[in-house]
Parts: sequence; C-alpha cells; structure tokens
Amino acid sequence: MVKYSRTIKKLAIQKSTSSVDIEKSLFIMATNNNIPGYCAPYYLPCKVLSVVDGDTYHVEILLTGQAFGYLTTTDTIRLAELNLWEVRGAEKQQGLAAKQVVKDWIGDGIGLWAATSGSREFTRGKYGRLVADIVRQDGSSLVQYLRTVDGGIHVKSG
Repeated sequence: MVKYSRTIKKLAIQKSTSSVDIEKSLFIMATNNNIPGYCAPYYLPCKVLSVVDGDTYHVEILLTGQAFGYLTTTDTIRLAELNLWEVRGAEKQQGLAAKQVVKDWIGDGIGLWAATSGSREFTRGKYGRLVADIVRQDGSSLVQYLRTVDGGIHVKSG
C-alpha cells in the first residue's frame, strides 16, 4: 500500500483528474505493485460485496485514492475464462458448492483486485458485466485457484 499512496500523491501534484488520467493512474498503481502472473496493464482495487454465484460478483471498485477523495463505483464482475455451475435448476447442488468455495477464497472481500487476463483493457460480457479475474494482493488468481481446487470439479467449462 505504500507504493499506492506515493503514486496517488504524485498524481495529485500533477492535478490529474480527467477519466484518461484516472485510467493512467490505475495503470501506474498496478505496475508499481508488480502483481505476479499478469502482463495486462489494468488492475482495479476492489472489494467484493457479494457472491451471486460461482462466477458472478457484486463489487465496489476504487477509482481514485485519498488525494481525490476515494471515488468508488459499484459494478458486477463476470469471472473471465471460466463457467461455473449455476445455483438454480438441475445444477443447484454443484452451483452452491462452487459458490461456497469462491466465498471461502474471497474471505472478507477486502484487498482484492479486478484484473484483465491477457487483454489490454476491461470488456463487458453478454449481460453487461465487467469480465475480469479476481486477484489477491499476494498475486494468487481466483481463476487459477478454481481450475485446481478439488480437482477442478467446480468448473463447468473453461
């Protein structure tokens, strides 16, 4: 978090307030934090507010830091690359198990990053959700975790 604070202070001195400058600041923050396993430049600090099902989450995203008054927004994230079992219908039991595995990995939902995985910018999926991976501060990826935990049984496809 020290690097994050220094970056924000530098940007405050430069009086960077446009949306383009905010995107640049997010790139600088991510680059300075050296999140392993990701070459893409986009990382958004976020807090997971709720887990809808195994691959859909309501999040609060930090857009700016203390210098700009902690501007946040809420959004819905669709986990990139994977399709997990649904929590309704015939897949309900598998879906609830996958949802619990995700909740356990996310914990209190604080100190996480929404990250692109391979593309240079965030995209929106079929239902308007932000497509991203969730990454911890230690660099561990939810996508990678779900592919390996319990032999990958919580992943329907991907």
